[in-house]
Amino acid sequence: MAVVFFGLTFALLFGPGLSAAEKENETPPPTETLGLGLGSTSPLAQAVAEERGRAGTVVPVPPTWHIFTVVGVNGYDLDGRLPGKFQEHTDVPRGFFLRTLDLSFLNKDSPYMGSLVASEIRERDQRITADIWKVGTFRTQVYWDEIPKFYANSPTLYQNTANGVLQVSPSIRTTLENLLGGPDAAPVPPPQPPSTLPSTTITIPAAFITAVQRELSVAPVVEIGTRRETGLFSQSWTPDDMLEVHFLAGQQRKHGNIPWGTGTFARQNIFPVAAPFTPNDGVWEAIGAEIPAPIDWRTDTLSGGFRLSGKIWTVGLDYEYQHFRDGVNGLTFDNWFRVTDRAGCAYPAGGQLCTNNGAGGAVGRWRQARAQVAYPPSSEFQSGIFRFGLNLPGETQFHTVVAYGRVRQNEQFQPYTLNTALQGVIGAGNNGLATNIPPGTLVYDTSSLPQQSLNANVRTINQEYALVSRALAPMTFRLQYRSEDLDNNSPVITFPGQARFGDSHWVEAVDYYGIPFHNRPESYTKTNAVASWRWDISKALAWMLEYQFERWDRTLRNVPRSDENTGRARLDFTPSPTFSLRADYRYSDRKPNTYMTQPLIFNPNLNVNPPGSPFGVGPGGPGWEVQRGVGPAPSIPMNPNLELEFNQLRQFDEGPRKRHDGIGTADVHLGKAATLSGSFRYIHDDYNSYSSTNLAADYSNLFYGMLYDESWNASAEFTVTPGERTYFYANYTRQQDRFGYINMGTLITGGVAIGAVNPCCAQYPITNSWERHNRTTLDSLQAGFNYATPGDGWVFDGSYALSFSTEKTNTFNPFNLVVPNNSPHAAAAYPYPNTTDKFQQVLVSLSRRFSKALEVGVRYRYERYRTDDFYLNDLSAYPFGQLTVAGVITNVQRYLFLNARYGSYTANEIAGFLRYRY
Repeated sequence: MAVVFFGLTFALLFGPGLSAAEKENETPPPTETLGLGLGSTSPLAQAVAEERGRAGTVVPVPPTWHIFTVVGVNGYDLDGRLPGKFQEHTDVPRGFFLRTLDLSFLNKDSPYMGSLVASEIRERDQRITADIWKVGTFRTQVYWDEIPKFYANSPTLYQNTANGVLQVSPSIRTTLENLLGGPDAAPVPPPQPPSTLPSTTITIPAAFITAVQRELSVAPVVEIGTRRETGLFSQSWTPDDMLEVHFLAGQQRKHGNIPWGTGTFARQNIFPVAAPFTPNDGVWEAIGAEIPAPIDWRTDTLSGGFRLSGKIWTVGLDYEYQHFRDGVNGLTFDNWFRVTDRAGCAYPAGGQLCTNNGAGGAVGRWRQARAQVAYPPSSEFQSGIFRFGLNLPGETQFHTVVAYGRVRQNEQFQPYTLNTALQGVIGAGNNGLATNIPPGTLVYDTSSLPQQSLNANVRTINQEYALVSRALAPMTFRLQYRSEDLDNNSPVITFPGQARFGDSHWVEAVDYYGIPFHNRPESYTKTNAVASWRWDISKALAWMLEYQFERWDRTLRNVPRSDENTGRARLDFTPSPTFSLRADYRYSDRKPNTYMTQPLIFNPNLNVNPPGSPFGVGPGGPGWEVQRGVGPAPSIPMNPNLELEFNQLRQFDEGPRKRHDGIGTADVHLGKAATLSGSFRYIHDDYNSYSSTNLAADYSNLFYGMLYDESWNASAEFTVTPGERTYFYANYTRQQDRFGYINMGTLITGGVAIGAVNPCCAQYPITNSWERHNRTTLDSLQAGFNYATPGDGWVFDGSYALSFSTEKTNTFNPFNLVVPNNSPHAAAAYPYPNTTDKFQQVLVSLSRRFSKALEVGVRYRYERYRTDDFYLNDLSAYPFGQLTVAGVITNVQRYLFLNARYGSYTANEIAGFLRYRY
């Protein structure tokens, strides 16, 4: 029966329509057919059929079918270079549209009911719901929904030649490679200081930039965006008052092209250069591309169960299965600029060009011909859920839910790299190449991996128990306990090495600090207990107090255990029908029992340029460093179960935190026609706080990371209904979000041993600290009115919306200390320009009702969006040749962006529509 109904639904929506002549000659169907076979047993339907047989005429009966539809013609004009935000999550059609179709079958004399509701039909954001049920027996539902996510149409040289393969024409890549000097050309040297290098000097040939821009001008265009489609079928049966059986099956699919950033960073100016040039710290440059990554991700869902109910008890059991499927095990894509694989190299001492291209190194990155990215792995999730509820004496209820689940995935690993140049030769002494893998295996083949897949196995147990009682009226007591236990039983895999820094070189066995490369299967247990008391003092006043305790137990994280205590108070006050007030406040304090870190050493007189360094000795000062134990220095063992991060950094999701969360609302009725309401919400999280007082003597309380996170919004709304046919409203909202954090720029002190100790990439001088504060404000205004003539013959609607946001960023060095002469960039704090967004919309409609069933109208919409963002304004596929930042020239020619961003636009839309009711 459900299948028949679902098939007829799609036939009505998507099937070929009848011609006008066919409709005129069509014989009206019998009542049973109108009821889709569900109304044939209705007494009313039988009476109608008998009367037809006797008189040969249709006897007027109460309607059993209700129809509502909106159709029309639409057109719009859109102006803007990147106007994708106009249709970011919607589909605005040109031409004919069927906006709404609502069919329902309802007869008080029949136990059967049915409905079909469809909106935005045959558009990218369409939604269809079909529902049919027999009261007390069964219910069938079919649901279909589409949600688009659109960015822009963008030119790209990539072609999707196979499943999971993006290629660029080999002839184009060969041309670009040759314009850069050929396959064996040395990487471009870092630019010299501007005092000796003219600003017009371009180290990458102008012909190369011209060639890239020429290819882009004739490149095919691909749509950057996705569509999420969800289809569900559910069925429930209630054969008697005690038993309910339910079943659900569905699939969610997300497909399209997503913008995927790939690449690496490159260090510039990290080597000493000949006099009179002075060394500078690293200038970081991104090399890579934003690629149109094709995806086709599906999640199949299947669930079912039953529920048994007695007079005072309910018990239920459910099973759920989910299968996430990725049709592509990752994505392989070509490097625009290379057709030949090459490894990186290193600049020799003295600053000469990199000429030894046979060895791997951190200079000359991203010179592989092909690269790969990993997609989320296909996985399966199964869960069993037990539910139980019991009504106890004294208006007391108890219920519990226990769920046991398991996640498994065994997706094939990708190889270490696709760069064939990283394949080492045992005994050849190739520094930085893969010489430690088993003989006969290849780093660009999965045969070299210690395991072919992870064989992940994660077990989850969720529990909830609650007891609610009103045994002491007018009071309500609630006790609740929840727990979430995730046990990651996936195996630990140790890898012999890895390719990194844009596949430029191979790191063997252990990292810089002697820790083997391995995965970290993290687990946790979260428990939560709540006790609350509500007292309804009178009809006008109610008071509620609540206490909540939460504990996290973690493995392989910096904080093994943290406890959080929360207190809450709420007041509901309604002294009269014309006024009501609600206030709610909670305070939380989270404290970790300890914060484990890697064993960095605090040095009160850290020389940011170590003795023996070719940079010479810089200004001394306090800071932290890692000593690797080179030469006679003692070795400091690192903790392999912790992330490699700065030991004074505190992660905001597990570090100490104090939270203030308050909300207040009020409603005032100004007579019978007007209402004034307002609300205010404030949330403030305090994380790592510090004081600069006496920091020169004591740095023990100087923790880095998030300082605070704050958000508040205030809203006021006024509505007035002066008459039965007139309505007006106005709403104003102001929202502000702020956050602040303190961070540090590290120093790169060399990749080889310097004297007895080599910190290598792990010196943290306090002089390089910087602090950032960000504030975003959003003001929104909405106003509208509606007017109808007597009898609703004419109806006029109008509305106006305005929103304006501003983001301000302030950065500074909080300690005003001497900046080391070899780290002006790492220690400097650059101000950012403000960013603004402004949106306006005017919407008016005028309609004329010709009868109770027919209404015709016209609608006009005006939208204007303006954005000014220093980061996005000039961002295009190949925007710059060079940028000069703080007097240092930086090459940025290899930023390759898609148009996956929004720009300013102006839109004018007009539509004529027809509404029909029956």
